[in-house]
Amino acid sequence: MGAIAVSPAGWRLVSRPPVNFWRPSTMRPLPLPVPGGNLSLLWQYANIPEAARPLVLSWMLDAWRPETPFAVLELTGQQGTAKSSTQAKIRRCIDPNAVDLRAAPKSIEDLFVSAGSNWVASLNNLSHLSAPLQDALCSLATGGGFAGRTLYTNADETLIEAKRPVTLNGIVPLVTAQDLTDRVIHIDLPELETYRTETAIDADFERDAPQIVGGLLDLFVATLAALPAVNLPKPPRMADYAALGEAMLIAQGKPDGDFLRLYQGNRRESVKRSLDSSPVATAVRQLVADREYPWTGNWKQLLSDLSGFRDGAEAWPRSPRGLGDALRRQRPALAQVGISIGISPHGRTGVTVTVKRGENYGRDGCDGCDGSSDGVSLTRVCDPADDTAEAF
Repeated sequence: MGAIAVSPAGWRLVSRPPVNFWRPSTMRPLPLPVPGGNLSLLWQYANIPEAARPLVLSWMLDAWRPETPFAVLELTGQQGTAKSSTQAKIRRCIDPNAVDLRAAPKSIEDLFVSAGSNWVASLNNLSHLSAPLQDALCSLATGGGFAGRTLYTNADETLIEAKRPVTLNGIVPLVTAQDLTDRVIHIDLPELETYRTETAIDADFERDAPQIVGGLLDLFVATLAALPAVNLPKPPRMADYAALGEAMLIAQGKPDGDFLRLYQGNRRESVKRSLDSSPVATAVRQLVADREYPWTGNWKQLLSDLSGFRDGAEAWPRSPRGLGDALRRQRPALAQVGISIGISPHGRTGVTVTVKRGENYGRDGCDGCDGSSDGVSLTRVCDPADDTAEAF
């Protein structure tokens, strides 16, 4: 079994790698890469809009870097946009498998068991992602684990640790949890202009795959060479991925900052989609739009006032505490669209909540931070490098 060694100086095939590899039964070999290949051939098989291709290419290159957190690639589109085929072809270039596309796992344990035998977690044709599964995918992309009782024992524990690139597809956007939204690259696939049979596509891809992988490796080498010189003055949440994307475009002769602008625009759209999917966030936006002055009160009063904007939504908090939990999850996203949620420490009269328009209300996102912190709070303007501070 051979391997491919990659460094900023170049890539080469190694017949006797200096490390031992474990090969699961479903793993398949990469196409034998051709030096000086043709990466542009990929877009004959992956239905990705031209403007979004740098985001996909950077995700593919980042999937080969095990030392950093991974972004999550979400592909959506109506029936007939080749979502599954596109996802399968992308995976075959970086982690071929006997089953390139998997159904949604039934449990978090199943997700981590699958991740233990696959490099890329590739989920196909999803219609819904539960909150626990979204939390698990977030943990998987950034590094986490699952622990359970070892079979046939009472006191022993089996731990599965994994950090994996994640890609998924569905007709509608699937990611709604804010923590996962902050790590998602969302791509809407366009309608196909012409159709070909899957048999013909697979045959042509097998012919072109060595050229595609060779071109991808050439780009990886150039990206790694450019990476040390990349400087992000105000890095976003996924700073390692953003730096790699910047290096990739610089290696292709693009101006500094091009990738960061593309990535931040994609993140803003993802945050807006997640806000639209939250009845509570939608109600808060309507509340703020209806008044120029801040709203101040407690959780019970806020739940009562927001109920007037419920608009028949079924997923609605049943208690003031439930409202507080929902708004704490949505607060970073609301800050990006210029809505500040202030929550006081618990005092003698309880908790005081303030909802008001921030300094960036009415603009396209929070300048500089892009949602990587709590945005404009009641006590300070957001620090783009700080995503841990609380607003009071």
